[in-house]
Amino acid sequence: MHVGDPVYVRVHNKSHENIYASIFDIGLGGKITLLNTAEPSGIEIRPKQDYILGYREYYGLEGLPLQWGDGVPNDGPRPESLVVIVMDRPQDLRVFEQEGMRNFGSTVRSQLQDLLLQFAYGTTRDLSPNSSAADVHYAIRHIDFLVDPNCRPIDDGPTFLIDERPAQGFFVRSHRSADRPPRNVAVRLKEAIVHSNRALFSTMVRIDSIVITSAIDAAECYRAETARFPGVKDGDRLSFDNLLIYHGPVRGFLDIAVWISCDRKDSLSLADMFKEQLNSDEFKEAAVVLAGMSVAAPQAAAMIAATGAATTLTSIGYKLLSAGVGKSIGLYRTSFLVHERFGLGRHPEHGLMRAQDFSFGYEVIEV
Repeated sequence: MHVGDPVYVRVHNKSHENIYASIFDIGLGGKITLLNTAEPSGIEIRPKQDYILGYREYYGLEGLPLQWGDGVPNDGPRPESLVVIVMDRPQDLRVFEQEGMRNFGSTVRSQLQDLLLQFAYGTTRDLSPNSSAADVHYAIRHIDFLVDPNCRPIDDGPTFLIDERPAQGFFVRSHRSADRPPRNVAVRLKEAIVHSNRALFSTMVRIDSIVITSAIDAAECYRAETARFPGVKDGDRLSFDNLLIYHGPVRGFLDIAVWISCDRKDSLSLADMFKEQLNSDEFKEAAVVLAGMSVAAPQAAAMIAATGAATTLTSIGYKLLSAGVGKSIGLYRTSFLVHERFGLGRHPEHGLMRAQDFSFGYEVIEV
């Protein structure tokens, strides 16, 4: 997330009883703030109903803008958390706030309040083992994320159903070496399922991908692949195992983009489409940036420029597909950095990730 990004929290009551929800923000500097200040004992949520923090009647879903606290060094992304506490009865949990009264007197407290008092102040002083009120049933959920001190950059590249690229702030530390980062990797699609082909309006499906890294030779800075699947019906698992979309050296970063499209008879592969673009100014400028990063140790500025070049190549790929096969859906996009060992492993670790009418999984292995 970036400073200024609006966030919201949705709490849904699946039970047949009323529940009460309190939501806290654990800020970048450690400050703990109750966000449901109008109802400090918890927002009442009726059975099968929702409460959305960040929604205003007549205005809609606005979200709460992320802020960078005063005095917090802006040296890169920092962790922030939202803590959702759901209870079966109202409970005043303002004791959990970082700034507030510490003298709570002899008021009878529930076990949940005692727990939060210990958590907030690290003490059980003045607590009596027999002072707790009737037990409160509760659940606590953490929503953890990282906040970049910079506003979200404008990205003119194509959109994807799932975009897991890191924020630019990560590139400040991206040149730091991992423990023995791999020099060569293979990227393989493990499995893909078309739950419904209504998005494509076709039974002839193609998967196109482009994998980008830094390389001195312009022809080696990317690899484009196309796989075709005729006769695809709703719920079909596409007929491949470990579909190879990249095999070769890796340096600086590893950028992956995958599209799914309706195929056309005699349409060119994405690799052949790219061959017609090798002499274009747009392609050559991006290739020069990627090649320049191969010459010296990649620093933050060079890394940011290189990821911009990767977006340029991805945009070229999207334009080529749109012109060559018509409707094309950006399925997935990500970038892995050196300190992540270029994403070695399976993604997701278990099962498949779902993007609207499609599910898929892939892996990056060292070779």
